[in-house]
Amino acid sequence: MLFRGVVLEPLIKKRKSKIIQNPNPDADYMIDGYNVIRTIGSYLTGNLVFVSMDGFLRDASEIHKKSIKEDVTYKAIELILTALKNIEAKSVLFLLDKPISKSGELAKYINQELDHISIKGEAKTVHSPDYHLKKAKSSVICTSDSIIIDECRCKVLDLARYILEVNYSPDFLIVTNF
Repeated sequence: MLFRGVVLEPLIKKRKSKIIQNPNPDADYMIDGYNVIRTIGSYLTGNLVFVSMDGFLRDASEIHKKSIKEDVTYKAIELILTALKNIEAKSVLFLLDKPISKSGELAKYINQELDHISIKGEAKTVHSPDYHLKKAKSSVICTSDSIIIDECRCKVLDLARYILEVNYSPDFLIVTNF
């Protein structure tokens, strides 16, 4: 929590200036797939998630080093797609890390579900989602990854936090200034 939750004041201001509190209908969304899925997955499995000093939801479970259960992954995707449908996203682009095992299968599943619920967009695997997210020029970026937030040029929606607040009304632990 200290590493991911405590942030220097200049970074807090910079990051908070990029946050979109409420999703914009008719916007294009680029989604840091594993970041959002794993953050939601951490919450769904009872792992600690918290709001860092910069206002973004983070998990303290180190789940990035291992996979989450398949049923939790699919539940997280269902929540993400339902939220995108409800906010009337113009288009979505899920970026999944190609080097992670079974990313191609997950992209295929997400693409089928996007078609099924009539959301314009796609899921694809790339070697570095971070690179594409940092270089985007006009989309809303969906992540809580501090490196992406610091370097991207676009507004950022903490999609995992938004989804969990809408669906579960959680009482998140909030890291405040010391």
